[in-house]
Amino acid sequence: MVDHISPRASPGPIRSSQTRRARKLRDSCTSCASSKVRCTKEKPACARCIERGLAC
Repeated sequence: MVDHISPRASPGPIRSSQTRRARKLRDSCTSCASSKVRCTKEKPACARCIERGLAC
């Protein structure tokens, strides 16, 4: 019986279930994001902020 481990048998780096994920870029304005509604992302102000008279 041989007591050595072949290179193939050695385990590779352990990867967790939460590997690196791409960061989510938030394009929506603060008002739309806080209300959890879709933002039209128009500049200088989105349609929702113009309609409601909010600072965008």
